Amino acid sequence: MVVKAMEGFNMYIKAFTKDLKCRCFQYEVGKTYATDKEIKLCGHGFHFCDNLDDVLLYYNAYSRYCEVIPGKHIIKGDNKYVSSSITIVRELTFAELIDLDTTGKWCYYYAKQIPGADIEFLQAKVIEKDNDGKWCYYYAFCIPGADIELLQAVAIKKDSFYRKPIYVNKK
Repeated sequence: MVVKAMEGFNMYIKAFTKDLKCRCFQYEVGKTYATDKEIKLCGHGFHFCDNLDDVLLYYNAYSRYCEVIPGKHIIKGDNKYVSSSITIVRELTFAELIDLDTTGKWCYYYAKQIPGADIEFLQAKVIEKDNDGKWCYYYAFCIPGADIELLQAVAIKKDSFYRKPIYVNKK
């Protein structure tokens, strides 16, 4: 189910700790939360983003990600929003997160931070989604077991900035 809470966006995402908390506040899927206090970005209210890349500015791959519906009173910032109310619709699946990753950034972070991650599968997704070679370059440089030569070739093909050789300790 895709929720359209505001014109032009398909889904809003909020990340939480593993126990579904944010700023020590406990949430539950399916519930709505509201505040009567004045809302303020990076202050009071219920924060969320309209894309996965922006969520990753605040949370990592260990997080849990949920689709949310914000209330009507919203303040927009550079890369996040705050609302006076929010409904936690559902938790997003791994497959949905892969689909929502438009740059390869989430796949890179997942491979880097989650022990036992499927390195080859995530590498293929990074190659598929990376538009400018940045995440291919990072993947090759930081992920043990990555195919360095392949990733460097893709990074070079996608953008000339990443033409410098990748030197990695192959232990």
